[in-house]
Amino acid sequence: MNKDCKIIWETLQKSNLIFTKNQIRHLIQKNPTPPKLNAHLKIHKPNNPIRPVVNNRNAPTYKIAKKTKQYLETTPTTRKPIQHTKLRKFSA
Repeated sequence: MNKDCKIIWETLQKSNLIFTKNQIRHLIQKNPTPPKLNAHLKIHKPNNPIRPVVNNRNAPTYKIAKKTKQYLETTPTTRKPIQHTKLRKFSA
C-alpha cells in the first residue's frame, strides 16, 4: 500500500460514523493508478478545440467519492436545492 492510500485508509478508519468497517474495506482501491487525461477533438467547431476528459475510475479516491455522493443524495436536508426552486417574475 503506497503512502497516499495509507493516509486515505487511516482517515476512513477515523470516520466510522459515516462508513462501516465492511464498507471501508470495499472503498479502498486494490491497485490504484493516477487518473488518465484524454483529449477529444471538437472537429465540428472552428480551430478544432480540445475537450479534456479525465478517467479516474482507478484513482485512489474514486470509490470513496462515489459512495459519499450516494450518501449525500439520500440524506434528508432542511433546505431545497437551488436547482429545484423556480424563479418568479414580480410585476410592479
